[in-house]
Amino acid sequence: MNANTTATLLVNLEALCGETEDVQFRDSYSGRGMYGSECVGITGSLSNCMNLITEVVKKMADDLVRGVDDGKGDRSLYDFNKAVEVLLDFKQDSMGRDIILYWTDLSSEPAEEQDES
Repeated sequence: MNANTTATLLVNLEALCGETEDVQFRDSYSGRGMYGSECVGITGSLSNCMNLITEVVKKMADDLVRGVDDGKGDRSLYDFNKAVEVLLDFKQDSMGRDIILYWTDLSSEPAEEQDES
C-alpha cells in the first residue's frame, strides 16, 4: 500500500472516531511483543470498533466510486483493496471493559520518517 493510501486510511480512521463517542483513536499504542514500537489503534467495544471499520471501508469505497481526489494521487481499486486488507488485519488486546484493535503496520509518523517495507 502506498504512502498516500496509508495517509488517507489514517485520516478516515481518525475523522470517523472523532464523530462518535463510542470509539477513540490512539496514535501511539505499543502492544504486546512490540518492544516499544508504536502504532495506531482504536478503543471501544468490539462491536463499536467493527462498526467504525465498516464505516471507514464504506467511506473509502464511496470516495473511489465518486472519484474523490484529495490531491494526494489517484485512487485505484488496488489501493482500496489493500486498505481493506490492512484494516481487517488488526490485532486485539483487552483494555479493561473495552478492547483495542491496533495495526502494527500503521504508524501516525509522516511517511518519510517510516521505514520502507
